[in-house]
Amino acid sequence: MLTNILLTMLAGTISMVSTCVSARLLNEEEFVKKHDYASGKMPFKMRSSDLTDPVLLQKKDLVIESHAGGGLGFDLAYAASDKIGIYAKGSYRRARDLTSEYDSVNIEQTTYYEPQDGYNYYQTYTFWDYTPINTDHHLDQAFFELGTGMYRMKLPEHMHLDWYGGLGIGTVKNNYTVSAPYYTEAGAYAFLEKRNYWLGFGQANIGYTSELLDITLLSRLAYLNFYKQSFDLDYLISTYDQKPSALNLEEGVRFGLGTHRYRFFMQYEMVIPLLNDDVKWYTGNLKGGVTLRFGQGMNHNKEQVKN
Repeated sequence: MLTNILLTMLAGTISMVSTCVSARLLNEEEFVKKHDYASGKMPFKMRSSDLTDPVLLQKKDLVIESHAGGGLGFDLAYAASDKIGIYAKGSYRRARDLTSEYDSVNIEQTTYYEPQDGYNYYQTYTFWDYTPINTDHHLDQAFFELGTGMYRMKLPEHMHLDWYGGLGIGTVKNNYTVSAPYYTEAGAYAFLEKRNYWLGFGQANIGYTSELLDITLLSRLAYLNFYKQSFDLDYLISTYDQKPSALNLEEGVRFGLGTHRYRFFMQYEMVIPLLNDDVKWYTGNLKGGVTLRFGQGMNHNKEQVKN
C-alpha cells in the first residue's frame, strides 16, 4: 500500500516537469573529414547515357518513344531519306542508395527541465559512442543528345542494322546526407557535388523486326568530357579535382511487342568502363516504355520490310 502511494506521488512529480533534449557533435571537424568528398566514401556516381533503338523503316517515318526505369526519357527519330535518319533524345535519370556503417562520435547531450513550480535548469553530459552512421545518396542526372546516321542496312528479311553518331550535353548532381540516427538532434551533414559534361558517341543496333515483335542488340561507345565541377561548401571539407574524361562501352538488349504503330518494349542495358576514371557507374538498368510510329512505315507489309 505504501509503495503504491510513493509511486503515485513520484509519477505526479515527474508529470509536472517537462523536459527537452538536444545534442551536438563535438568532433564535427574530424567527422566531416572522414566522410567528405576526398574520403572515398562518397564516390561520384552516374547512370549510362540511355541506349535507344527507334527502328526507322522507310522515308518520312516519324518515331516517338517514351520510357521509364531509372528515370524518365523520350526519343524522337525521323527518316529524312531512304537511308538517313535524324535522332534526338532527352532523359532525366535518378537513383538512391542508403548505406550504414559504425563509427565513433563524441556527443554533448543537454537535457532541459522545466518544472511547473520553480526554476528551469539543465544537465549536460559528454560521452563517446560507437554508433551507426547512415549515408543517404541521391543522384540527379539530365542530358540531351542529337545524332544522325544510317538505318536498315541490307540484311536478310526482317533483319535491320542501324548505326549513328552524335553529340550530347548533360549535368549530374550527387547529393549525400550523413547522420547518426540515434542522435537526430545533432543534425545531418549534406554534401553536394555537381559536374557538367559533353559527350560524343557512336552506336550500332542489329536486330529482328516483324509485324508483331522485335528483338535488338544495342552497342554504344561513348566518350564523356567533364568541363566543370562544383561543391557545396557548407563545412570545412576536403575536395578533389575530377578526372576530365571517361570512355564507356554500353551494351543492351531490347524486346518489343505490338503493332507497327504502337509497340511496348522492355530493355536492359549495362555499362563497361574502359578508362580508369573516377566515376562509379550503375552497371545495370531495366526500363520499359512505348513506341509510336507515324508515316508510311506504320502501314508497311512483308514486301516493305524486305531489304
